[in-house]
Amino acid sequence: MDVAQVPPVEVARPASRRSRWGWEQWILLALVLAAWGLRLPAALSNPLHPDEALYGYWGLLIGRGRDPWLVSVPAYKPPLLPYLTAGIQALMGASELALRLPGLVAGISLVALTGALARVLYGTQTMFLSAALVALSPFAVLFSGTAFPDLPMVALGLAGALAAALDRPGWAGVWLGLSFAAKQTGVMWLPVVVWLLLQQDSPRGRTFGRIALTGALAAGVVFAWDAARTVQGAGSFWQAGVTGYGGLRLIWPQELWPRLRDWASLA
Repeated sequence: MDVAQVPPVEVARPASRRSRWGWEQWILLALVLAAWGLRLPAALSNPLHPDEALYGYWGLLIGRGRDPWLVSVPAYKPPLLPYLTAGIQALMGASELALRLPGLVAGISLVALTGALARVLYGTQTMFLSAALVALSPFAVLFSGTAFPDLPMVALGLAGALAAALDRPGWAGVWLGLSFAAKQTGVMWLPVVVWLLLQQDSPRGRTFGRIALTGALAAGVVFAWDAARTVQGAGSFWQAGVTGYGGLRLIWPQELWPRLRDWASLA
């Protein structure tokens, strides 16, 4: 056969990154930008809540080397946010925006994370609806412009749920542990993450071995930090948090209905 008669062989070229961006991604990006525009004014204009000022003080104690372990103050939160705040304050100065930046970023990330999880579980239409609800929610808008640890805790826990839905148990454990490191109530994400992992086809032993390992490592850092504080004379952050709530206990069955009635009266 003559060489000229050999048909050319087409070599498959990898798809460019630009081609992966369709209208779905652009709409989600527009919602994220809208969320940024709605949340930034609240972060810049609202005065600091006393608890926010306290968290900023913890960051200054750490960043300026006066009390890097927070021994001299009754710290009742895990270490992630105080040390993150200290680093941001070192870069940006002791401003309200620096103090609220973690919550602001977490609040904006919630839009994308909620949309991504909804798409994995339910499809495209639910993705747009859920992302839009989070982006435009008045409560989410106002709460995102604060320095409270709730927004980072929720965003990190939601990232763990998304990782579990994508069958990434190792990363699910990392995000779950970081959620707990932001606020103790991050442990409430554990049943959600476990349920999502149970829906996957991966071997159960390997799946839960990975999440247990990575989650335990993250939680271990938190408790190691707490132990380092207590040997220096500080109180445990866990005990301080329970005391701050006025104590925690399991209620008796006969207490359930009166409490539900009290909650309903607030609606």
